Amino acid sequence: SASPAGQAGGILFEESSCLCPAERRDDAASRVVQSFACDCPCTPEQPEDFLTSVAGTLLLVALGLSVFLSALACWGLLRCYRGLQRALIARQKQEEAARDRVHDAILSVVELRHPAAFVAFDRLRTHGALLPHETLRDRGELTILDSHPAFMAFVRDRPTVFCSHQWLAWDSPDPNNVHYPAILAACERLCELEGVPPDELYVWVDYVSIPQANEYLKWNSIGSLGTYASAC
Repeated sequence: SASPAGQAGGILFEESSCLCPAERRDDAASRVVQSFACDCPCTPEQPEDFLTSVAGTLLLVALGLSVFLSALACWGLLRCYRGLQRALIARQKQEEAARDRVHDAILSVVELRHPAAFVAFDRLRTHGALLPHETLRDRGELTILDSHPAFMAFVRDRPTVFCSHQWLAWDSPDPNNVHYPAILAACERLCELEGVPPDELYVWVDYVSIPQANEYLKWNSIGSLGTYASAC
């Protein structure tokens, strides 16, 4: 706070920290100068710490903001790159899966994944119902063709028919004996139209020709349905 320190010509002086050279100060008032009428040609020096100045602060804020925005942009680009990379990998996997399906579809009509099994129509008419593959196999009533060339030669030299049916119950394809008479009627009509003796016709039927007891063999046979159906 200001306090009277002396008078010179009726003018009140107050304490100040004049930074004039010592030899230019008045000895009587070396610590008391007139703040508004000082005859000293110099002015008090200002602090030279740039970082504490307003301009320095603004520059640091701008620099920090630019660094943050640059880091944010780099993070966004990295996420875009990783997303694009994942999309390309997913697309590549889809294309590979599609090629595999096409390859499997082609092979399904040019190779046998499971032997083809036919039953003679004249024997099928004596069964009275659809019997499982294993029963007719054990009876020796199935004609088994192990290779694709043998299968193709068989259907080329003999009249054959491919017959696929639904399962009408969880544990039986034909619990009420609906499919069986319909299959017989269709084969008999086909023999009439084509002039084929019934005892020369061979029939491929789902329940009869596909293994039922072994799931692995069953699915192998199902995988050859394209070959069975396209050749008969």
